[in-house]
Amino acid sequence: MSYGCYAGQVRNRKLAFPNRVHGLRNCVVFYRPLGFTTTLAFLESQVPFQRDEESLLKALELFERSRALWTREKEEFSAVRRAEKAAGRRNLSHGTRNVYQLDRWHADPQAGALFALDHWLRTERPEFGAADVVNHPQIAGVDALVAACRAGNIGGDFTARLAALRRELTVDWLIGTWSADPVGFRRRGRLRAVLGHIAVALETRPEVG
Repeated sequence: MSYGCYAGQVRNRKLAFPNRVHGLRNCVVFYRPLGFTTTLAFLESQVPFQRDEESLLKALELFERSRALWTREKEEFSAVRRAEKAAGRRNLSHGTRNVYQLDRWHADPQAGALFALDHWLRTERPEFGAADVVNHPQIAGVDALVAACRAGNIGGDFTARLAALRRELTVDWLIGTWSADPVGFRRRGRLRAVLGHIAVALETRPEVG
């Protein structure tokens, strides 16, 4: 089924309420900028959509507002890429973000990124044990950057440390294989996502002064 069909389920007052809530969950499959589970949790933190009719419809409205911003970004990005390709530039310009790679809650990137970091600490970070920290030394670096970002301590060499750790994890993730180490492969991918949330939080933080 398409996104429009699932959104229609959410709005259909003739359906049982649990089915309409399930329809919203299916909508998130099509737009999950913070990951499926974290996007749902973020939406729930904004509007407890399982509570009643009004809340469910308000949650869908908030969700569609953010998704519409992403759709607009994709349209603008596609227009720029067509012009670049016509001029013979096949690769993305340095520093250009590929908006098709979802990495932010478009309606409020700062709030989405900070929520994603808190959600990571509550739900996924506890899954890493002492052995994981030994086998994946990048975890300690990620922990330090997450703590500093949440505390607002982003001065000094913070940006350089973040960039270096993102490069290191990307290399490790690319040379790894799912079949050889499925748990490690998944966890390196999640660590990369966490660093991505930090980058978005820095990129979209309010200016001071």
